[in-house]
Amino acid sequence: MQVTRLSSFYDFQYGKGNNNPDNGGQYPVYGSNGIIGWYDKFNSEDAPVIGHIGANCGSVVWAKGKHFVTYNGVICKIKAGCNPRYGYYLLLNSNLKSRFRGAAQPFISYDLLENVIVYNPPKAVQDKIASILSAYDNLIENNNKRIRLLEQMAENLYKEWFAYHRIKDSAKEIRLTEVVSYSRGLSYSSEEIDCEDGNDLINLKNIQAFGGFRLDGTKKYDGLYKEEQIVIEGDLIMGVTDMTQDRRTVGSVALIPNITNLSVISADLIKLKSDIDNVYLYAMFRWGNVSRYISQFANGANVLHLRPQVLKNIKVMLPQKTLIEKYVSTVKPMIETINKLNTENDNLTRQRDLLLPRLMSGKLEVKE
Repeated sequence: MQVTRLSSFYDFQYGKGNNNPDNGGQYPVYGSNGIIGWYDKFNSEDAPVIGHIGANCGSVVWAKGKHFVTYNGVICKIKAGCNPRYGYYLLLNSNLKSRFRGAAQPFISYDLLENVIVYNPPKAVQDKIASILSAYDNLIENNNKRIRLLEQMAENLYKEWFAYHRIKDSAKEIRLTEVVSYSRGLSYSSEEIDCEDGNDLINLKNIQAFGGFRLDGTKKYDGLYKEEQIVIEGDLIMGVTDMTQDRRTVGSVALIPNITNLSVISADLIKLKSDIDNVYLYAMFRWGNVSRYISQFANGANVLHLRPQVLKNIKVMLPQKTLIEKYVSTVKPMIETINKLNTENDNLTRQRDLLLPRLMSGKLEVKE
């Protein structure tokens, strides 16, 4: 089997700028883990971005088209004669998250990346392997496009029906705590999540940036819990912690999808309870800028924390019950479809990741 170093596939360089540029330009900005803004300049195109520094160092995402990479990311320049997508799958298979240096501030260095040993088949085999794995990613991307479209429809409908100037004469101003209460999640030790079996622990990683649920963030937990910490399909959760200063998860909300295992929430989350349908509350928090407003009350030097008690001081406009019910009946099927597509994506990702190490090591033979 022919092997080589990653330096045979890529030239690596750190992105530019210590701060995240965002001037509303046409090019997405990538930091250590996905898109963080938009800029009018680009420094990379159709290439992987590796998380360079911080909690997400070693993460790998494929950045489609022209994009800008900040200092928190590593730019990957593919070398001539190599398949770019094959190179991307090499990075995914290299377990870079476990190769970082530094304790207080973990980081990925050039020499570490360049010296990773990888499988180097002929270009024709690279092309075939990339084609096999890309088939899964293409299906995932198509589903993601449908998800984004459905979310945009739900958001547009919320803004059209519930913009302040539209409902101010038929709605009343209330404090959130008049209609919403909450229960806190559980604290856990590293020993209680160091297990393969147990209950599902819904935690901060299950909250997408600025709202929505991520299936791939769930952990296993074998400790004690209280009944009010159990969540089921349709429950509404909110992040009360953020590991960055960008306020991406703190104050953000997610609806629990259809889950098969008993699930409990961690101390990074609270469960919101109300007689008002959670579909409407989810839309109000996420698309009515309530989450963004709440997030400003979080504080902390390295980790942001939000005291749930701040909810008692938040005022919102509550529309008439009939209008809320009409919105829920329209949007709930969209959210159910989104959950199905996310589940399908999770299954596709698992299937791809089962194939990945076998194809990228040469154990599963692919002929030219």
